[in-house]
Amino acid sequence: MTEKMRLAFKYKLRPNRKQEQAMRNFSGCCRFAYNALLAQEKEEYQEYLEELESRLCWGEALRKDEAKA
Repeated sequence: MTEKMRLAFKYKLRPNRKQEQAMRNFSGCCRFAYNALLAQEKEEYQEYLEELESRLCWGEALRKDEAKA
């Protein structure tokens, strides 16, 4: 049975001030986009739950195959 050797490399970034600021701006934009999309998903899910609750309350079918039955 042959064993495989695993190699690992560590790198340390040492950006200058301009590069560091660019990295901070990029990560801030990513965080903003992620949070905006997450808020939108939460809102859509909440609307879905409200619609589902309304349909259950009125006894409406939830799926097309249920409507046929």
